[in-house]
Amino acid sequence: MLKCGSQETPLENQKIRESQKGNILFQKEVNEFIDNHMDSVTVELLFTHFGMQKKEFYQKFDSYFHQTPGEYIRKKRKEKALSILKSDPNTDKSTLAKQVG
Repeated sequence: MLKCGSQETPLENQKIRESQKGNILFQKEVNEFIDNHMDSVTVELLFTHFGMQKKEFYQKFDSYFHQTPGEYIRKKRKEKALSILKSDPNTDKSTLAKQVG
């Protein structure tokens, strides 16, 4: 089929859907990895885990999350710390630091 105007062909639609699934899967895997390794995760650990070179990982990460991996890890740690403090306001700082890194 030929492309008319801005409409995609069925093959292009399929490629777009597969790409979107890949994006969602990557985001889900990154979040799961960070959540499961919150106390020790580093950017180096992330790109090594995903089998990518640092530059490639940074580019892919930025295109999906619109921030650097380091910024995202800090954000996730802050969210986790807030969640812990909301559930137990008396959590001491050293325990909190061990749990969120």
